[in-house]
Amino acid sequence: MKVKYFFSLFATAILLFSCSEDDNNEANEANSVVGTWRMVARNLDPGDGSGEFTPVTSNKTITFESDGTVTSNGNLCSFSVDSDTPTSGTYSVEEGKIYPTDCDFTFGFSDDLTFELVDGEMITSVLCFEPCEVKYVRQESR
Repeated sequence: MKVKYFFSLFATAILLFSCSEDDNNEANEANSVVGTWRMVARNLDPGDGSGEFTPVTSNKTITFESDGTVTSNGNLCSFSVDSDTPTSGTYSVEEGKIYPTDCDFTFGFSDDLTFELVDGEMITSVLCFEPCEVKYVRQESR
């Protein structure tokens, strides 16, 4: 009887401690925004909710640093695929917002953008009258 009890206790201990920190680190890394993301699609909804993501060819990237800064080789506040107007800012994971420092908000929109991770892709909302979203895929993790 003692042997069965000891064996059960030993097997339970092995199962409990067999998960490594690497498993948790991999999950955290997959859920982390830190790294470089490349633009692959955009959704310009006509205002009735029927918009869908359309693939784009672009070299536009966003890089999220672990210190809370974000940079892009394109305009963070634009729906454009162009990668010739560097912009930067800060971000908050808790709020799901990007706070660009060098965008022109002529139309009185809010001076921040939203972002979220959906199935391993980053979706950012850019400023326009309809729901406008840009989809990015991870290029590298840091």
